Amino acid sequence: MQPEGTSRDTTPDARVTTGVDRRRFVKGLGLGVAAGGVAWTAPRVLTAKAAFAAGSEPGPTWTEQFPVDSATGRYGHAMANDADGNVLLYGGWDTFYLGDTWIWDGTTWSQRYPGAAPTARYFHAMALDPAGNVVLFGGFDFTDASGDMWLWNGTTWASATPNPKPGVRYSHAMANDSSGNVVLFGGRTGGSYLNDTWVWNGSSWSAKSVSPAPSPRAQHKMATDGDGNVVLFGGYGDSGHLGDTWIWDGAQWTEHTQASPPAARDEHVMAADASGEVVLCGGMNIAGYLWDTWTWDGTGWIERHPATQVYAVERAAMATDPAGGAVRFGGGNSFFQAADTWIWA
Repeated sequence: MQPEGTSRDTTPDARVTTGVDRRRFVKGLGLGVAAGGVAWTAPRVLTAKAAFAAGSEPGPTWTEQFPVDSATGRYGHAMANDADGNVLLYGGWDTFYLGDTWIWDGTTWSQRYPGAAPTARYFHAMALDPAGNVVLFGGFDFTDASGDMWLWNGTTWASATPNPKPGVRYSHAMANDSSGNVVLFGGRTGGSYLNDTWVWNGSSWSAKSVSPAPSPRAQHKMATDGDGNVVLFGGYGDSGHLGDTWIWDGAQWTEHTQASPPAARDEHVMAADASGEVVLCGGMNIAGYLWDTWTWDGTGWIERHPATQVYAVERAAMATDPAGGAVRFGGGNSFFQAADTWIWA
C-alpha cells in the first residue's frame, strides 16, 4: 500500500520513471540518463568569470563528494546527527521501501547491520534526543502510515512504546529545541494534514496546545538555528504549496515575515551548519524542481549564489556534516533516485 496522494500526486508511482539507468550519472559529469536517451541536467558549475557574471559570491559553496562506499539512490529517507556528531541515514524509497542503516563520518558512508531495526519505510523523521539516542518516528511502510517509534543508540535500534505519543503520520518534521528536546510538527494521515506540536524530552512525549501555530501541512522541513530556535519552512497543505516561516522558541510558535523570502515549496531540505546558520535548498513547487540555496542567520533568510549548485531534486535529506558544513544525500526527480553526496561549506 502507498500513501494517498495530494492534488499533485505524491505517491511513489507518480514520480518513478521505469527504465532508468541505475548508475544515476556519468561519474564526474553529473549526467543522468533515462531510457530513450533523455538526459537529466548536470549541476551548475561555473567558472570564476561566469560565476561573477551570474551574481555568485565568495564564501560557502556546494562540493560533490565521491566516497569509497555509499548508500544506493533513494528519496524519502531521513538523516540526523547521532551522539558522536556523525550522520545517521535510514530507509527511503528506491523501487520499493528501504530498511537499511548507514553512517556518514565526514569522509565516507558505511552500512550498519543491527540485530533489530524498524520496518522498511519512507517519509519518516529523525532527530537526536537529550538522552543521546536518535529518535525515528512514523513514516509509511508496506501497509500504511505508521505511528511507531524507534531509538538508535549508536549500535542498534530498539522499539519504544511511550504513552502518550503522537498519532500515526508521515511527511512530518522533527528538530531540536534549545534544551535538546525533540520537537515534532504536522504531517499527513488518513487524507488529512496535521498541525499538532509534540515534544519528546528523552523519556516521554507531551502535546503542546499553542496558538498561533503553523497551518496543517506535510512535506515541510525544520532545523535548529544557532540561537536554539526551531525554524520551520514551507510544505504542502490544503491550499497548495506553502512559503511561510515559523519559529518555535521552546514554548510557542511565532511567524516570521520578510521581504523577498524563499519561494513556496515542499520536499526541500534544511539543516544547520557548524556556524548555526540553517541551509535550505531544493524542493518543488508549481514551477517545477528548484535549484536555489538560502541560509537563515537567526533574523531572516538570505539567498545565496554559490559558484556550484546541487542537482534540482526533491525528497533528499540533509544534516550537519561532522566536518562542520551541511551534508545532503540523495533525492529524486522524474528521471532517477540520486545517490550523490554534497557538502555545503
